[in-house]
Amino acid sequence: MKKIVHICSFICFVLSTLILTMACAESFNLPMEVKITENCKKIEFSSKFPLTTDINMDYIEGGTKPTNKTYDAKVKLLNIFPVKNLNVKIVDEKFVIPGGDLFGIKIFTEGVVVVGTPGVQTNGGLVNPAIEAGILLGDVITKIGSEKVDSNESIARLIEESDGDLLTVVVKRNEMVFTVELRPAISKNDNRKRAGMQVRDSSAGIGTLSLLDSENNRFCGLGHGICDVDVKKLLTLAHGEVTKVCVNDVKRGEKGSPGELRGRFDGQDAIGTLDCNSETGVYGRMDKKNMDESKKMPVAMKQQVKIGKAKILCTVTDNKQESFDMEIVEVNYKADSPRKNIIVRITDPKLLEKTGGIVQGMSGSPIIQDNKIAGVVTHVLVNDPTMGYAIFAENMLTQLEEFQDYDN
Repeated sequence: MKKIVHICSFICFVLSTLILTMACAESFNLPMEVKITENCKKIEFSSKFPLTTDINMDYIEGGTKPTNKTYDAKVKLLNIFPVKNLNVKIVDEKFVIPGGDLFGIKIFTEGVVVVGTPGVQTNGGLVNPAIEAGILLGDVITKIGSEKVDSNESIARLIEESDGDLLTVVVKRNEMVFTVELRPAISKNDNRKRAGMQVRDSSAGIGTLSLLDSENNRFCGLGHGICDVDVKKLLTLAHGEVTKVCVNDVKRGEKGSPGELRGRFDGQDAIGTLDCNSETGVYGRMDKKNMDESKKMPVAMKQQVKIGKAKILCTVTDNKQESFDMEIVEVNYKADSPRKNIIVRITDPKLLEKTGGIVQGMSGSPIIQDNKIAGVVTHVLVNDPTMGYAIFAENMLTQLEEFQDYDN
């Protein structure tokens, strides 16, 4: 009998150790910091294990208040075993208007982006002045000589006016700015001076509005930045604007072939301006008259986003915003994946029939769960268009507030 008890005790010890070890490993997926409101009584995470954090009740009940409304807490398994330290920050609940409407984007770059480096056929053979000068794909040309470059036309003019002399070219590569010397070559095809590079000064497309802050006349959209289609790098914004869009057609998504919303810019008047093109989306200003304040709802804190049913707001036909069924299948709290916090699946038969799932143009569509804005759709999974990634709405709102503070 004692032997059986010992065996059972050993098995229980092994199992409990295994569970605790797995829970500790799962805790690496949790954030280092969470935000809560003053009426929050408990922090729970979407996890395979019951991981919770107690609230500092002294603060909640008006006792000794933590400095700067923050305090340290512990994440516990079964509310007993500590597995991770956590910083808790008390904030006011944020209310914004969920997007879901399509918008057109016109973006003009700071300088011009080098998107190609073709050779120049001269009487002496094939040469490439840009490559010889050390210019690479994705570089941004901001100045030639003493003149700023802001368009394809301006760079073509300065090269043509060079008389074949060395040109001092200011180049921005990521966060580094430097100068190179470039000598244009004369093409034997048309006898014109060439630099051996193709450049782009603007981009346009459609996407979906995500969050609208009517108190500060701000908005954000897409959930991801706008990159050049050739060099796959984030475009550096000089200025830009947003307009209304009408949907013309929908190309359904299929396995291995992403679908697409096809539309046209509706009218010439802009409804907003762009301030920033960042990794997490586009951010800008919009007049309050384009915002329906009656639709305001709270933004969910990341730990409030749970696996389960949700809704997606988007516009796919008839230029009418609609709500469709979806589900959240995975939540990732890691800070090193700012645009892939959530994995979602479209379940609504009506939307699946129209689009096949998530298609290009739906990026930025807000996700509603428990009457809160939980996230924003960012990408589709190419091999399964019914599924895609989303960013926490909290992350986009934080970025929106940071841009506003910087501007002020």
